Amino acid sequence: MSSSNPVTTAKAERLNNPLIPESLNKTLSVISQKRNGMITSDDVSKVTGRSRHLESGYLCRLYEKHLVDRNRVGKKVYYSVSTIIDRKN
Repeated sequence: MSSSNPVTTAKAERLNNPLIPESLNKTLSVISQKRNGMITSDDVSKVTGRSRHLESGYLCRLYEKHLVDRNRVGKKVYYSVSTIIDRKN
């Protein structure tokens, strides 16, 4: 009998959510693969090949949807996959 971790399961569901546009899923996927979990829009753009400005906009949309957390350190804004599990059903 295997038990699944609800945090891991919820994170996986968010990363493969068909209600999120593919462009945002790609950005979210890059963030989730970051080893320490903190990444800037510039870091994301280097992986996706898209502009930093575009990735910054996508990260803002993900933040508004509560899918990522953000933390400002000086002039840089760091993003990570949200640790909040939304249990609304």
